[in-house]
Amino acid sequence: MRLRFYTLFINSLRKEYHNKTLIALAVFTLLIILGINGIFNLLDGAGVELPLEAIFGQRITILYKIITLWSGVLGIILGINAISTDFEYNAAVPILATPLSKGEYLFARISASWATATIYYTISILCGVLLFSQDQIAAGGLGSVLLALLMNTLSILVMILWGVLFSLFFSRGISLIGVVILSFLTQLSYSLFHNSATGIANTVAIDYGHPYVLVAAVLNYLTPQRAFVHQISDTILLGSEISPLPAEMMFNSFHFIVTTALLYAAIYWYLHRKSL
Repeated sequence: MRLRFYTLFINSLRKEYHNKTLIALAVFTLLIILGINGIFNLLDGAGVELPLEAIFGQRITILYKIITLWSGVLGIILGINAISTDFEYNAAVPILATPLSKGEYLFARISASWATATIYYTISILCGVLLFSQDQIAAGGLGSVLLALLMNTLSILVMILWGVLFSLFFSRGISLIGVVILSFLTQLSYSLFHNSATGIANTVAIDYGHPYVLVAAVLNYLTPQRAFVHQISDTILLGSEISPLPAEMMFNSFHFIVTTALLYAAIYWYLHRKSL
């Protein structure tokens, strides 16, 4: 792509890192990391084991779960602000008055938001790893943590895309609430049609005549399933050996790629038709 794309990408990154909300989230995350580590050290010294440790195992896994959830929220916020601020402050018109195409503009904004969330996510996890001793890291070692992290950045990308799409039609507050609710509903729909542990399709007969089931089916088959990405990530994190993917897993991977691409295409289509 032309130099103008890279210029806009760098400017978008600079805009994100001057965002007071992002700075506040970064500080809050650091406090969470230090707090979790301090609580575990205190309880370890007293010979007490937290119920969470019995459920998830190593403390880095617990921290990983918390930061993953928090980073998803960050992805929504970044997505909502990715292009909505340009329209709010009438910055989109002068940007698009240059030879920069709407496609390059959209890709630069979204990729900058994704890069910002990924950097934030990576630094948060690595800070936790540095605080914890080697025997407290996930079963697969540091490599499993980083690979699981890489997988979950795909989930963050979906949250960013939903945030961008909602921000084209609603205010920031409504968009935030809407994406959170949609994310929750898609998680529920995935659990209805797939085994929660393996991701394989349920063999139990499902009554598609029920209106709630129909809504769940639409959400399950027409939206990117972040729950599938999380299942793969958890498998990597817990050190389980990943055998060759069966047809079901390959279908889920293909489904995630296609629906994510369609979500991006829907945003581009609307932006391309939007008169500026």
